[in-house]
Amino acid sequence: MNSQLNTLLNTNAMKSFVLFPLFFVALLIAQPLSAQDYLPLLKIDINVDGTNLRNPMVGGLNAPQLCEADLNNDGIQDLFIFDRTGDVVLTYLNDGTNEVTDYRYDPYYIRNFPDSLAHWVLLRDFNNDGAMDIFAYSHVPGIDGVQVYEGYYQANELQFKRFNFYNNSNDLIYFDLATGGVTQLYVSTEDYPEVTDIDYDGDLDFITFGNGGGYIFLYENQSVEQGFGNDSLIFELKSTCLGGGYESGLTGCFDLVATPDSCATGLVGNADDRHAGSTILMFDEDNDQDKEIWLGDVNTPTVNRLYNGGNNQFAWWSDQDCTYPSYDTPAEVFNFPATFHLDVDNDGLKDFIVTPNADKNSEDDQNVWFYKNMTSNENPVFDYQKNTFLVEDMVDLGSGSRPVFVDYNADGLMDLIVGNESYWVFGGAKDARLFLFENIGTSSTPAYELVDDDYLGMSQFSGSNWAFAPTAGDMDNDGDIDLLIGEEFGALFYLENTAGPNQTFAFANPVFNYMNIDVGLASTPALVDLNRDGLMDIVVGERNGFLNYFQNQGTTGNPQFEADEDLAPNNSYLGEVDTRGFQSVEGYASPFFIDFDGSYMLFCGSNERGIMRYTGVEGNLTGAYNLAEDFYGNVRPGLKAHVAIAEITGDENLEMMVGNRRGGFACYGTTFQTDGSAPTNDFELSIDIDLSPNPTSEILKVKINANGQLGNSLLMTCYNSIGQVQFNKTCTRSRETIDVSALAAGIYFLEVGNGQQTVVKRFVKRN
Repeated sequence: MNSQLNTLLNTNAMKSFVLFPLFFVALLIAQPLSAQDYLPLLKIDINVDGTNLRNPMVGGLNAPQLCEADLNNDGIQDLFIFDRTGDVVLTYLNDGTNEVTDYRYDPYYIRNFPDSLAHWVLLRDFNNDGAMDIFAYSHVPGIDGVQVYEGYYQANELQFKRFNFYNNSNDLIYFDLATGGVTQLYVSTEDYPEVTDIDYDGDLDFITFGNGGGYIFLYENQSVEQGFGNDSLIFELKSTCLGGGYESGLTGCFDLVATPDSCATGLVGNADDRHAGSTILMFDEDNDQDKEIWLGDVNTPTVNRLYNGGNNQFAWWSDQDCTYPSYDTPAEVFNFPATFHLDVDNDGLKDFIVTPNADKNSEDDQNVWFYKNMTSNENPVFDYQKNTFLVEDMVDLGSGSRPVFVDYNADGLMDLIVGNESYWVFGGAKDARLFLFENIGTSSTPAYELVDDDYLGMSQFSGSNWAFAPTAGDMDNDGDIDLLIGEEFGALFYLENTAGPNQTFAFANPVFNYMNIDVGLASTPALVDLNRDGLMDIVVGERNGFLNYFQNQGTTGNPQFEADEDLAPNNSYLGEVDTRGFQSVEGYASPFFIDFDGSYMLFCGSNERGIMRYTGVEGNLTGAYNLAEDFYGNVRPGLKAHVAIAEITGDENLEMMVGNRRGGFACYGTTFQTDGSAPTNDFELSIDIDLSPNPTSEILKVKINANGQLGNSLLMTCYNSIGQVQFNKTCTRSRETIDVSALAAGIYFLEVGNGQQTVVKRFVKRN
């Protein structure tokens, strides 16, 4: 093991594979682990303020967009979230009952969504077949438009296929021009549009702001009018001034007009200068068969509800509530709110959700406002509940998350120190910190508790330094672990551990601008004896995506570094590593080296390419490394992926903690053991099951796919919603029929596994 890892790992790790209970530590996702298959996600207990988080490793929420969707075809609406910060898809299964909110994060269903989603996504069932379809921002670089995917069910999973617009070479929604020809329906990257049946004719129309901003455009679907039913998308630009009003962006209010047949002039200034983004939501608030509209603007923190004094054929915004809901606690999301209308507490009434729509420089932790519908869908009254909906159930450290494994209290268990970029602070100030999560579990069952939310008092430096990126190693060869911390402007903090070997950490005061090392922006260090001379060297990633090697030119107990990264033996382009993405010049390289029995391997976080794995590292201080793969393990955390690796489950298989721009982190099993070999677990056995009918009243049919390896090797276990075993059964056939008539009505989980790998599917038992 390398010096970065071997001083941190528990050398007495158990060799047995541990399968944790369904209701305690989540089971591995059933997928074979080849280079581009999915690494298994571990759900490890994390306790914050005395509460075990329900969904600790979602990864944070910064600019979430919420939609209902039945992900597993059980007749219950689950939750789809698209976070525009990093273009991340998140999927939750709905385990709630009447008037109870209980969403369980299940990333299994993420794989069914297309990779081309960016900026904004809406799920709507335009063809009325019971499967949600996707309307999303253009997949064509440089063209602002709308792509569409049709949803369908296969093996009881919601999946998607491209909807083809045959008269449009870019395969985007288009409409006919009055002058002849066609052009794409325009939606900007910043806006969040609406797709709804505004004229109540049975097909879905498209409402968005025009490319000059200020005016709302209505693209009316002509599918029904032309005799195609509701399963086509044939749009006509019906109005360039829907409702007659104008959004100047100068206040939180709309410029209304006095009569329904006029249009606001919008004479103040230039619309392109004022209007940089808006969000739209529409539904019928007063049960009069026309739809009101809710707007969010990039320049204001409040939501504006416009009352429709017209009808469903000709909208007219005749009144407004600029601080909606003014009758309760008005939503206030700095500085660009988006609104969503869906039932999140399973009472049959659609609630009201407000979130930020800006992908940066907006509220990033207490940022999902939940208003409960207290009356009816026909005449809703929304009552403010909290602004931490979903976020309270996960680790969310604001923006940015950079974890490192350490054993800070010398108890043999790997703890976590996590640096964040900052919490959002009004006015642009910063609140960056280190967080200490103590491992309060065992050598085989890790569990973490947040014991210090400003570890070592690093927030004191937030006025001038933030985006803390810690790494750990024995810098001065005295047998204990020191800290080196990167920050936004490219320098380093050094914290010497004065406790001595096998003692709880005790650090001297932080030393800023350590050795005058400065890589420009976003320094992210790693400590590793790369030239194997017994002295700890420093490798620093930076915003431009490169790695800088600083060789330790001191002696044992006296580390010394030359600050000029271009002066040999230093190297400002180590391994010719370049983590820049496909759409950005920012790479945010975040290195982590592992020594596998005398041969280094590099895992490097990036801005857009996930975790990049490199070989050809050993003894190669001046040449190019070999990029083995982007998106190692198909882990797609969004922007600014940061990686830390250790063995924390006692089975000699390495686990990987991945931080991201959204402020959270998630832990995955890797394809490597501590010696660099492949895990002993038989990951090549890919188990999957199909359940039907689901929901069911009496009989549940189970189809098992396990590469033909059945016999007595697979065990089937049924749990109820609180983890109690209902029955066990040995699987001897690929198709099993189970009588579940004796089970009480409710939600159950069927687990099938071989002792090394499992798959879990949910089913609903009805009376």
